[in-house]
Amino acid sequence: MRHLLVTRLLLSLLVVGLLGGCRPKTSPAYYKAEADYSVLVSAQGDAAYADPKMAEVLARLKAIPTGVREAAQVQALIAKIEAESARVGQEKAAADKALAAADVPTAPMNLGAAGPSAVRPSGESPAGSAPAEAVDAGPPQAPRPYADMPKEEFLKWYGACVDPGEDVQLAQFPKKATALEVKDSADCQKKLGVGGGKTSFAFVDAKLKGEVTRTEQKTQTVIDAGPAPAPPPPERKDFTVIPGAPIPDELRPPAPPATEEPRTY
Repeated sequence: MRHLLVTRLLLSLLVVGLLGGCRPKTSPAYYKAEADYSVLVSAQGDAAYADPKMAEVLARLKAIPTGVREAAQVQALIAKIEAESARVGQEKAAADKALAAADVPTAPMNLGAAGPSAVRPSGESPAGSAPAEAVDAGPPQAPRPYADMPKEEFLKWYGACVDPGEDVQLAQFPKKATALEVKDSADCQKKLGVGGGKTSFAFVDAKLKGEVTRTEQKTQTVIDAGPAPAPPPPERKDFTVIPGAPIPDELRPPAPPATEEPRTY
């Protein structure tokens, strides 16, 4: 009887151990990859999906075994990264195609326009003039910011001159816009054509929709009261001196200062 009880106890412990060993384990690699993903997106926005570091995060997610406890979360994050990367790539291709089809705009941003102002195609001469010879223009110049400019293109040209700022509310849009604030650098402000205050570029749905400038001016007014008035003349007093009478105190000469005789002991 005792032998039977011992056998049943051992079998129970064996079953519990087997059941415990079959539970899916958590994956620290998923949480590390998810944290790196969040940092990239917070710092760069849509541009993060074109960063080589995002490709590394995706590779690490795909290397996680399928039997972990967070398997569903791993697959969801993989699908999201792949979908967003495809979207950003398509937007970049469209922006590059639009830039190649027209010269770089040089006029300041006009928020009433749908995009960069139309310019004459490169190499075309005005009517009645001879074609101009091709001239090496050097490296491509950054376009001036324009309405509906993709955020990815803006960061491509000006990413080194802006920092993430506080969201702003534009009157014509119901939701707040994401702001990129221009750095306090003379070169950056000149490059972006701003100055005279804190300037931020506002994006709604990854499209440039506005420019916000905050200024703080304090004026101090100093009132000139003119020269100080002259002091009044001293009051005049007349005295009558009678021979043999005491001299008034006002006419007596001042007494010499008293001196102290040295003391000896």
